[in-house]
Amino acid sequence: PAVPTPAATPAAAEPPAAPTPEAIARDQGVAAAQATLDTWRARAVALSRAGADGPARVRVEARDNARAAYAGPTPGAADAFVEGAVSTVHAAASQAVAEDLASWVSQAVNNDRNFFVNGVRREGLDHALALVEPRGRELLVDDQIMEGPYFQSALASYVAHVGTIASAASADLERRAATGPTADLVAHLRRLRLEERGMFDAVFAAATT
Repeated sequence: PAVPTPAATPAAAEPPAAPTPEAIARDQGVAAAQATLDTWRARAVALSRAGADGPARVRVEARDNARAAYAGPTPGAADAFVEGAVSTVHAAASQAVAEDLASWVSQAVNNDRNFFVNGVRREGLDHALALVEPRGRELLVDDQIMEGPYFQSALASYVAHVGTIASAASADLERRAATGPTADLVAHLRRLRLEERGMFDAVFAAATT
C-alpha cells in the first residue's frame, strides 16, 4: 500500500511589525491635544465671535505650541507629533464653532418667530422680509459678535430660517383667505336651510291646529 505523505507544517505567522517612531509620535500628539481640547474650543469660539476665523487661528497657534513642546527622535517623528496634535485641535475647534453658531441661530430665530409671524399678518410678507436682515444684524451686534466668517454665516442662517417662517405664515394666510369665504358660505347656507325648515314646520303646525 502507498505510504501517506505527511501534512506540511503551516508556516508560523509573522509577528506584527513594530510601530514606527512616526506612528508613535502621531499618537502622542493626538493624546497631548486631547488633554487641552476644552481650552482650544473656547478660544476658537471667542476668536470667531471677535471676527476672526477661529478654527484657522487656533490651528496656527496649536502648531506653534506643538513644535515647541516636542523635539522627537527624528524630524519625521516631530512632524508626525505636530500633525497629530494640530489635526485633533482643528477638528474640535471647527465643531465647537459650528455648534455655538447653530445654538445662536436657533435661539435668535425662536425668540423672533412670533414677531415676524405677526408682522406678516399686519403688514404683509414683503414688509416683514425687508426687516429680517437688519434685525439679524442688530441681534449679532447686541451680542458683541463682530463682522467676520461667524457673523456672516450666522446672519445668512438667521435670514434663511426667518424667511422660511415668514413665507409659511404668508402662505397660511393666503390659504385661509381662499378657503375662508367658502367655509362661511357653506355655514350660512346650512343656517338658511335650518331656518326655512323651522319656518315650514311652524306654518304647517299652525295650519293643522
